[in-house]
Amino acid sequence: MKMNKILATVAASALSLSALAAMSFSASAAVTEIPYTQSEDSLSTDNDGRSLRRNIYNVWTTPNTADIDGAKTTIEDNVTVEFTVSGIGDASTTDDGTQLKAWLAGSIAGNSVWSLNDAGEAAIDINGDGTYTATWALEGSENVDCLIVQTNINIYSFGNNVTGIDDTTANITVNKIYTGKEDAPAETTTTTEAPAGDTTTTTTAKPAAGGTTTAKPAAGGTTTTAKKEASAATGDMGVGLAVAAIAVAGAAAFVSRKRD
Repeated sequence: MKMNKILATVAASALSLSALAAMSFSASAAVTEIPYTQSEDSLSTDNDGRSLRRNIYNVWTTPNTADIDGAKTTIEDNVTVEFTVSGIGDASTTDDGTQLKAWLAGSIAGNSVWSLNDAGEAAIDINGDGTYTATWALEGSENVDCLIVQTNINIYSFGNNVTGIDDTTANITVNKIYTGKEDAPAETTTTTEAPAGDTTTTTTAKPAAGGTTTAKPAAGGTTTTAKKEASAATGDMGVGLAVAAIAVAGAAAFVSRKRD
């Protein structure tokens, strides 16, 4: 009788370990917002004189723009900018039918992106007025030499009698800048207890692979494009606990049968 109580306690402990194994274990870098104050003269055009951009940190242009402290700003893994495009209505293409795009341009510790071709898949679609998010992925920690929200929006296509940047209705407003990776769904391990004599099942679900998603707004709403970042996630600890729980429960059952 006393031994049965001990076995019951061992079995209960095994079930507790199994429940703990069903928890998710994940690790991801923290997201740090970069202090930013938008200056009035930071709205500009690219060197072609027509493509709209917003300088964030650009001391290579006139007037200089230093709306973040480039020398003291350290980028961890990536830099992400949330910004709002306004003054273009529902336009989604250029006059020749090319999809409107936005990307982060500049130079960060030897990593340079200037053109749409340089940006590649990191460039996001612009589909009318709305709020968007663009990310520039990097490796390790870097300092900012130049950072720009660049687009292929032609300033001369928006407004009446546009002669320059001061006349166009097209605009970019930076809302937030941050670095690091946001938490991603962790790999989840779930252990399902089976009746005596059956097999206990352990199922592992991994987070979706990283990618870029775009949500089209309802009339008058905003469009948000977000790059999904996979975090360093693992279910190994959960699997280990599940195996331990199964081993303990099995041993208890074996001893019980032997005593019977």
